[in-house]
Amino acid sequence: MTNAEVIDLCGKIGIGVKGPSSTVIDSQANRIRTRAEREGLTRNTQSDEMQHATVRDSQGESVVATSIKPSKKVHANLIIFDLDGTLANTKSLESGRREPWQIIAPGVNSTGHSLCLKNWGFGTLVTETPARLIERGHVVIVATSSPLAYASTLLHILGIDYHDLFPSCGAGITKSSTLTRICDEYKFERTDAVYVGDLPVDADCARAAGMGFVSASELHSSSNPEDLFAPSSLQMTPITMAKSEEEIRHIRARLEIMKSDGKGLFNSAWYPPIFESHVRTPLLRLHDTVTRVNSCIARGKIDSGENSNSFERTLIELDEMQQVGFTYDDQIRHYIVTLYFLGLRYRLVRDPTVRRQIQLCLLKNLTENDGQQLFRISDGFLGLSPSVITRRELRSDEDLRGEYLSALKRVWPNLVGSRQSRIQGVFDYRTDPLGKILLKLKDYGRKPGAGNRFRSGPEVRLGYLDFVSDLVASRIDQTQNYPIVPVPTAAPTKLQPGQISIRLARLVADAVGREVVPLLQRDGDMLSLNEQESKKLPIGATVDLVEDQITTGGTVQKCQQLLHEAGFTVNHCYAYSGNSNNWIKIHERPKLGFTDWWDELSNFVLLDDIHFGA
Repeated sequence: MTNAEVIDLCGKIGIGVKGPSSTVIDSQANRIRTRAEREGLTRNTQSDEMQHATVRDSQGESVVATSIKPSKKVHANLIIFDLDGTLANTKSLESGRREPWQIIAPGVNSTGHSLCLKNWGFGTLVTETPARLIERGHVVIVATSSPLAYASTLLHILGIDYHDLFPSCGAGITKSSTLTRICDEYKFERTDAVYVGDLPVDADCARAAGMGFVSASELHSSSNPEDLFAPSSLQMTPITMAKSEEEIRHIRARLEIMKSDGKGLFNSAWYPPIFESHVRTPLLRLHDTVTRVNSCIARGKIDSGENSNSFERTLIELDEMQQVGFTYDDQIRHYIVTLYFLGLRYRLVRDPTVRRQIQLCLLKNLTENDGQQLFRISDGFLGLSPSVITRRELRSDEDLRGEYLSALKRVWPNLVGSRQSRIQGVFDYRTDPLGKILLKLKDYGRKPGAGNRFRSGPEVRLGYLDFVSDLVASRIDQTQNYPIVPVPTAAPTKLQPGQISIRLARLVADAVGREVVPLLQRDGDMLSLNEQESKKLPIGATVDLVEDQITTGGTVQKCQQLLHEAGFTVNHCYAYSGNSNNWIKIHERPKLGFTDWWDELSNFVLLDDIHFGA
């Protein structure tokens, strides 16, 4: 309630209150509270009365910011974070347009570890808050006035989870209009959103957009920042896992027919009699769950935790049935995957232990037919929906990470050709939407002063690199433990800061638990063996090469030759993208000096069409 509402209500029930500072004894306060609840004057957040707090802006100056009083949790499903000064401690940066080089200089060393001595975060509690909110069922967006390349790179460096990134820089683009656009695109009411920022202007933008506001000072000072927020009743957006509502109705009708006829899943002849009593119950419950979820979709709303216990039990029992050998046809398996996704996305799975079990169930059931619809691609985000799994969870859970990498390989099964192919790429960067992502990641194209040469540029988007490395890591045989050798890059500069292949090798090695050994080095366009590093491995050791992009194949060819001459054996070369036409031409021109090892290029196969759901 606002002060005005309190005073007005006191007057109605005969309690003498002269102003907001008047003292109200406990017994009278209870009368006010009871009457307020009866008349519907309570609300989740105080939208009009804002308290003032002294905070530090991104330049380190003391300013007064307004925020919602912290005595109550803020009830909202959409949490929008500012970046600089809120999630990132970048006050030491110079004012003006910000670029990736400012936060990644002087780059990484030859094994992919950062050489930057500056920690751009406010500590683990703050950087992990978005992930923990996502794991509780919130949608987390980052809205910043900084350029996209800078923001994407900074979020990657900090390891922050988010659903999407909205830069609000540009002519005629205000932060308040960006906040409004986020609500519209994600179909949230303004009252179901809150903005977290560090400056008075952030509070003004939130107020102009009609949403709540929390100051960064509260975020930084809290011992449990995620507890500042609580989910409200959730308005469901249209289901995204199924191809259409007609498909949902069809599958539901099919389940009902199978149940009445005793066929398919409900046919007891499908499983030994000993399992009949254990199997028919969860199958019937699956039917009830389908009915209940369809009811929620038709109603357009799921209350927080609605039927969660029954939903969790159903999904767990379905997993247990698979473990004893029970199988489903493709259509039913697809709908079960949909239920797993709904359980994670719409907070029907609330227990952390059950959440992990459902994550594993979902990943084990993903196939090419339905898995790609769980992945999102936009200017601000690339990867698996964090509602399903956050990067924080993948970093901390080895088993979950392993199942995730296996799922990626099933979702895109034809990307690497035969298992015997020694050069394994993922996408054709000329034709595949995901292949072209690397061009944006590297800011790759014709640059001033380079003539017709294509090269990487200053506007790198390292936020894409996490998912790019996941896809490459999913190709690697995890039963082997060969050291990973990155294809070396030139020394980083402000105009070419990326060092993408070295960063990629580091992330891939971390994902599969291998060591990075920089056996190769580069000086300009000249490649050579790193004599000092080569002494760390025994003569004849087997290694794997990692490259970001293969165009003509000349660089990879030279790397293989140098390693071969030094006595090392190259097991595979893993790359994210390449030009398949050039690779075929290379194979047809043996005069380039490729050894027999490279002749297996003819086995290379590319997947032509990749389509992403929203």
